[in-house]
This record gives sequence, C-alpha cells and structure tokens, in this order.
Amino acid sequence: MFEFYLAVGQFINYRFLLNKVEADRELYLGVPVETYETFFRRETVREMTQAYRLKIAVYNPDLEAIEQWIE
Repeated sequence: MFEFYLAVGQFINYRFLLNKVEADRELYLGVPVETYETFFRRETVREMTQAYRLKIAVYNPDLEAIEQWIE
C-alpha cells in the first residue's frame, strides 16, 4: 500500500505540472499485469483510482508490451 501511496502522489503531481505545459497529453500510470490482477482488484484501490481519475496502462514486463489501457 505504501508503494501505491507514493505512485499516486507522484502521478497526481506530475499530471498537475504536465497540464500546465502540455494540456493535450494523456498521463497513464504503468502497472505490471500481476500487480493489476491482484492489488488493483481490491475494492478500496478501485475506488481510489476512480476518485483520483487515474488512467492505467497494464503492461507485461516479460513481453515488454502494454496489455490493457484503462481510463
């Protein structure tokens, strides 16, 4: 949960600053597929990602490929 807390804080701050210089860009939080399938399925985490309007790019680190874009 601590790592999620840090990542969300960084994401929100980066999104704020990015909107000032390149408002047309979309920012996604990169999450490994295994982490998404376990941790991000928790109800509290889902509620937080919705509340903070986090966009997520689920990636497979072994294939080095994005598996899912979640808005």
